[in-house]
Amino acid sequence: MLIWTQGREFKFKAGDIIYDTPRGYEQWSEALRHIRFCIQVRSATDATSPPPPATRSAGTVTFDILVPTSDRKRLAHSATHALTQDAFIRFLISGEGLPEQPS
Repeated sequence: MLIWTQGREFKFKAGDIIYDTPRGYEQWSEALRHIRFCIQVRSATDATSPPPPATRSAGTVTFDILVPTSDRKRLAHSATHALTQDAFIRFLISGEGLPEQPS
């Protein structure tokens, strides 16, 4: 049985970077050989649970998807998305939930 252990408050912030592989945190020249994409937070507002009677804020996260260039020398911008912090967490867990990109 899976049990959610994260609280309801999320505080991603501008500059946070999440790689699709643990190898993304190795020496950069080696990391670029393994990264398929990474997420860099552009801006965010916290998801918070203030005491009642105030209501919970789901927060926001605007983030870029970066992918390696064909020569694997750097990461290049692929897309920008905006989600609530809650939806961002669901995306990080499942890989699903991004809006469709226009063709």
